[in-house]
Amino acid sequence: MWCRDWESSSYLALWPPSKRLKAALTERRRGIKYTLPGMKYEFNGIKEMSPEASTILKKSFETIDEDMNWNGLKQLIDSREHLAAVEGTGKILTLLGQGMDKSGRSSTLNPFSLEIWSIRFQLLFGLKKFTELLDEMTSFEELDAPDLFFQYHDELKEGSMIPFSLRMVHAEALVHSPLPSQAMGRVERLISDVTTHSDFVVTSIEELRSEADEKERQDLSFLLARMYLIRSQEDEALEVLKEISSPDEQLTLQQ
Repeated sequence: MWCRDWESSSYLALWPPSKRLKAALTERRRGIKYTLPGMKYEFNGIKEMSPEASTILKKSFETIDEDMNWNGLKQLIDSREHLAAVEGTGKILTLLGQGMDKSGRSSTLNPFSLEIWSIRFQLLFGLKKFTELLDEMTSFEELDAPDLFFQYHDELKEGSMIPFSLRMVHAEALVHSPLPSQAMGRVERLISDVTTHSDFVVTSIEELRSEADEKERQDLSFLLARMYLIRSQEDEALEVLKEISSPDEQLTLQQ
């Protein structure tokens, strides 16, 4: 699920800013496009495709409609038509200007397009098409380019546009490269980022809670309590829950 409405779900995008982003913002370098992805392989003309999958491909990817596109991919994946689903991602990316022969060319990156790339990479990994996966993934480098962060495009927003699922497959894919030992470096960096991310998320959610309305504050409080529990900070989690509980509920929590 991608973050369509940043204002109401910005906590889903929270991620520590990269060194490259910090440098770009310090030097006021905005507008440069660093990440220029494009497809390098097509998977159309699949012989072993059910009539249902063929119909979904024809109807669900004629134009960019996030709900229709997502439902089409979900149907194909649920029915185990994985190659057809890869073709579906290709149709979407082509409409977004990131199709065949577009690698290295300027296009618009947003949470939706990056979610589609994430789905495509996961499918290629599952299909063991590691050569194609690694080749198409090179455009994303180490996932730290300034243009992959919201605040690079809009100073009023903050966070990464990269889905965590993309970070996972990005780290693991190198196991199947000519230099599998490099995968450990990526995995270790991801673990370090996740550790930093935990502190970063807690601080950010606390700041968001102070400005949120009652309903948003309650949702953020539950999220913050879960973060504290994940970190084995039970006392802090209880204090957060008490803040949004009725007197009777507070008594139950104390017991």
